[in-house]
Amino acid sequence: MPQEFEGLSNHGFLHESGRPDRILLFLLLVGILAFSFYPSRVQVQPLSLELKAEPLSGTAPFRVVIAAEISTNLGNDLSVQWRIGDQIQSQTGRVFTHVLTEPGVIPVLATLKGRQGSEITRSLFIRVHPSASSQKTLKSELDLATKPVKPRTRIPGSGTWDLEHFQIGKRRFLATANHENGLTNKVASRIFELVGDHLELVQEIPCVGATDIEVFSIGFKKLLAIANEGQKFSTVYSWNGAKFEPMQHLKSQAARDLEPFRIGSDHFLAVANHHDGFSPVTNSTLYRWGQDGFQPFQFLPTQGAMAFQYMKSTNGQFLVVANYSDGSTHRVDSMVFSWNGVKFEPYQALRGTGTQMLDTFSSGSENFLVVGNRYGNPNAQGLQIYRSGEEKFSLVDSMEFTNLSRVKTLKHGKQIYIAVGSSNPLNRFSLLLQWRPPGIHTVSRFSGIPLDAIDSFHQEDITYVATASSNTLSFTNTLKSGVYPLSVLLPPQERNQL
Repeated sequence: MPQEFEGLSNHGFLHESGRPDRILLFLLLVGILAFSFYPSRVQVQPLSLELKAEPLSGTAPFRVVIAAEISTNLGNDLSVQWRIGDQIQSQTGRVFTHVLTEPGVIPVLATLKGRQGSEITRSLFIRVHPSASSQKTLKSELDLATKPVKPRTRIPGSGTWDLEHFQIGKRRFLATANHENGLTNKVASRIFELVGDHLELVQEIPCVGATDIEVFSIGFKKLLAIANEGQKFSTVYSWNGAKFEPMQHLKSQAARDLEPFRIGSDHFLAVANHHDGFSPVTNSTLYRWGQDGFQPFQFLPTQGAMAFQYMKSTNGQFLVVANYSDGSTHRVDSMVFSWNGVKFEPYQALRGTGTQMLDTFSSGSENFLVVGNRYGNPNAQGLQIYRSGEEKFSLVDSMEFTNLSRVKTLKHGKQIYIAVGSSNPLNRFSLLLQWRPPGIHTVSRFSGIPLDAIDSFHQEDITYVATASSNTLSFTNTLKSGVYPLSVLLPPQERNQL
């Protein structure tokens, strides 16, 4: 046997004939090649960024230390860009220190940039109380609760889950979806006409646990749809010139939301079914308009569906569903469905914890999705802002928030605001945020004005906000449900921009 094969023979790599075992040699070669290429095949762990601050509040002046906890396998050379208030800081380390001197709620944003252009932004808010020496003369411009705000128009009733402003000709209306009155869910929803500074009742529509009301047009028809949680159907009404009359019942299961939208010449109505009587894991229904009214077009798998949101972007048309629970946990993903030209198909899952609310807004050429989670946690904070990109929806900002009752985007000119309401009846404060790229900033904090149901409209260059309370407890009568100019929710320096 040749000398170069003696070692191989001793280890069983040669047959008795002295020829190499070609199969074993091939396997050995494959193993060597796989090992040599292994480092390039390591899956890159997604960027993960969490912020922790100490302390979260204090009396001015005081020093705050904020640490960025980064989870990735890209190495330790990543830096964080810090922003406090409207000022970008020169510090780029993983620990940020700053002395806060001005009272108010101060937003802190941290942006972590990874390789190949990926980045993630997180935010938190520091409460700065005025010093004792200046407390008597200094008023926080971020807190409107100490100053009574009078609504332009009061909205009668309670237990309101949704508001819808609409216009027929030159007449302006406000519709309320009333869910209950404290004794029963068999209460009427109402249609009011805005006449000057007051509301005139036009119509009462019998409902059973109304949760949502939508007004939209198909051709020359003005339609109104109401989602009924307490019935096995929701109803579409048609305007006859004087009032809305029933036109069609649509099968639904504890319906929580309706979303009318149009793709090309087709008109659709998505119905979010929350529970089928046995389980929240059930199908929600997408209806399409035809000669005989709305007909079932597609059934979409959902888990305790709370809301639908249609969204058109440069890279497609999407229908997003807010999934609340699968019956055992609230940690379920919401789903983005993409239109493929024929039907909607799953596109991307969005991590959530009891997702309840969805909304959209545009800024420049970019489109954004607003997601509200009732039970925020580090993996899915209460308020999330996603940007629609070429390949997927990317999380660009988030905010810690619990017990969300409503999230609604408001727009006046180029200014974009996000109203966020708390559902805690013992601490019903609300926040008004403003979108200022690259993130959200707190504009004002107020109480006494409920945001359980909210809509906005423009009249004579003034943006109005209609708000109402979903609660029927007696002590909530002090909550000022009504129509307000947007300016009353803003601090003085922001009102000048309207």
